[in-house]
Amino acid sequence: VYVGDGYTQQEMQQYRDDVKNQMQAFLEQEPFKTYQNYFSFHIIETPSEESGVSDSADKLKKTAFEMHYNCG
Repeated sequence: VYVGDGYTQQEMQQYRDDVKNQMQAFLEQEPFKTYQNYFSFHIIETPSEESGVSDSADKLKKTAFEMHYNCG
């Protein structure tokens, strides 16, 4: 399941394209390529108020899940 955080409503097509490219890249690698029929992918659209993901917990962007990195 792909849950996009940091994509605004206007960026949903880009989000879908990004996920499809990622799924394709994933299934090109072994052993996933051999077993691709055993995988099921789902795209959940969760538009955010702001674009991007925060790089720390100190200054969070207004996103659907308030995800961030560089937190440890």
